[in-house]
Amino acid sequence: MINGLFAMLLALTAQPIQQEEKPSLQCDIGGIDKQFGGNNWVAYACNDGRTFVMFSKADNPATPFYFIIYWKDGGYGIAGEGTGDQQASSGAFEELKSMTQAELAALNSEIRASAASSATE
Repeated sequence: MINGLFAMLLALTAQPIQQEEKPSLQCDIGGIDKQFGGNNWVAYACNDGRTFVMFSKADNPATPFYFIIYWKDGGYGIAGEGTGDQQASSGAFEELKSMTQAELAALNSEIRASAASSATE
């Protein structure tokens, strides 16, 4: 009995453990100039179809800063990170936060449409 249990345990531990692979998020679709909070940003869509990001442009006092607008629980969420001027990034955050879900979806569509039209030119 013990030898059988030991053999089964050995067989189980000899098997490689399958790790769940996390999906890779690439955000390099498009690249359109937008203005939020009175400053310049560039927006890119991501390969998951819903997420998009906005990076502060060089002339933006928020630089370096980015926002990620992501889909969670049936709606968009907004997160940001950076070390530039907080007032500049806060103004953009407030403007993004005031947008409706439909407006955020339209912005995502605008980014994607711009990328598609650039690819056909």
